[in-house]
Amino acid sequence: MAYPDCGKWHAYLVLYVNRDIAWSSEPDSDGFMGPVDEDFTIGDPTFRDSAGEAEAASSLSLVEIPLHQGDFLWLLPQDAKGTYVDNTGLMTVDVTVISPLP
Repeated sequence: MAYPDCGKWHAYLVLYVNRDIAWSSEPDSDGFMGPVDEDFTIGDPTFRDSAGEAEAASSLSLVEIPLHQGDFLWLLPQDAKGTYVDNTGLMTVDVTVISPLP
């Protein structure tokens, strides 16, 4: 995902389990108002000079999340609420079920 103000890239997702996305109500020190208090993250949040570098830094990331039947999961890139329309590229996430849900 491109960072439009600086031409940098990162491949990083925030995850919420069984609840709505929490958005910051006040800007942080960089003036950013995005998702906060996530349950999990995946990928490398460091901004890189190219999409390829960002992909390489995050390509082997994994997270194990215990889920039960009826649970739900939100996965979203780190960005400011209402500004997702200017992002380029895509992210592919593989999900593996380790054991059947009870």
